[in-house]
Amino acid sequence: AIEMAARDLRGRAAFADARVIDDKDDIARTTGDWALFRRIWPYLARERSMYLLAIAILPFSIILPLVLPRLVKTIVDHDLPSGFTSALAVSVGLLVLMVIFHFLITTVFQTLLRRIGLKIVAHLRRDLFHRLLRFPVAFFRSEPKGRIVSRLTTDLDQIDDAFATGGLLLVADFFSIVAIAGAMLFLSLRLGLWALAVVPIMAVVITWISD
Repeated sequence: AIEMAARDLRGRAAFADARVIDDKDDIARTTGDWALFRRIWPYLARERSMYLLAIAILPFSIILPLVLPRLVKTIVDHDLPSGFTSALAVSVGLLVLMVIFHFLITTVFQTLLRRIGLKIVAHLRRDLFHRLLRFPVAFFRSEPKGRIVSRLTTDLDQIDDAFATGGLLLVADFFSIVAIAGAMLFLSLRLGLWALAVVPIMAVVITWISD
């Protein structure tokens, strides 16, 4: 009888611990994205080598799309009017090499982000599975089954998408926009200002729609 009572007390304590952990997850979910990011950071730190490599590749993926149109302009404005000369052959060869290099850089960058997301999700699923194994049967009787399955599947898939299609891609898009705006202003200040005049209007409209 004493052993059964002790087992019952351990089960109730584990159940209470499970509820506390689940409540903490709900609190973290409502506190904002920064709180969730701090909870995922230890998993991201495990893949810091690949993340640093992706950051090192990032400038090339931003600069190359800006250099390619400039090289095409040089070929059309200067090399083609001169005829099929050695300068034209060199420019075309350089253009082909830069296109291939840009494709390889983009492929490596996307692959690194995908691998980072998959590895983080794998670690999260392993830890969540081990945590579920420690919960008592009473937890699974009271907790909706769909919620448990959603935590292990859909929610983790969203984390994978956040690291595969977000994160560094958002940073890359931001710096790409800044670089494109700078190139436009450098080539033609007046035309660049007219083209960028719609940006504040777009920002106001997007903010209004998001609110």
